Amino acid sequence: MTQQNIPVVPDHWPSESALIADLLATFPGIHARPAREYGSERCQHGVWVGGEALMPDEVPMFCTFACPDPDYYDGYVHHAFIEWLAQRGWLIEEYDTAVFMVTSQAQADEEDAQQDELEDLLDQRHEACIVLHRLEAAVAACRLKISRWDEAATAQCLEEIEHHKKRLADMLQTRRIVKRDGPGDEAPF
Repeated sequence: MTQQNIPVVPDHWPSESALIADLLATFPGIHARPAREYGSERCQHGVWVGGEALMPDEVPMFCTFACPDPDYYDGYVHHAFIEWLAQRGWLIEEYDTAVFMVTSQAQADEEDAQQDELEDLLDQRHEACIVLHRLEAAVAACRLKISRWDEAATAQCLEEIEHHKKRLADMLQTRRIVKRDGPGDEAPF
């Protein structure tokens, strides 16, 4: 018998074992197992559910074989079940035919925040690359003007280069624009 590793999750995330116990006690006929047992690397904390469970009013919890009535279902999941999960800090999404994954709202919020932070860093990196490109273009233009002995144009180019260097230095000083190649290795861009 192989033992599956139970992932370490933050204390503020709801308990999947408590959710499974609540599901089995509240909704006879539901199939509920830890998400990691479904075999997906992405789903390590949560519960996968399915089966022929009924809501307390005897309406099917999942309506996967017929056209679901939007008065009762959001997609294939009964509105009241979605609300029941939300009150306990959980979300549900269709994963596969007749299989639904229940993940914690806290986990989803943290993943969204991480994605937002990554997008912000990518935007900052893009902006820094534009400034660097402009700096390189100004240097190339200055070299051309120097080769032509145009003192006024050369002075103007040098001012432009200094402007772009200062802007780039300010960006690097005030923002977290870094790339990690390995543990402890930080370099601009």
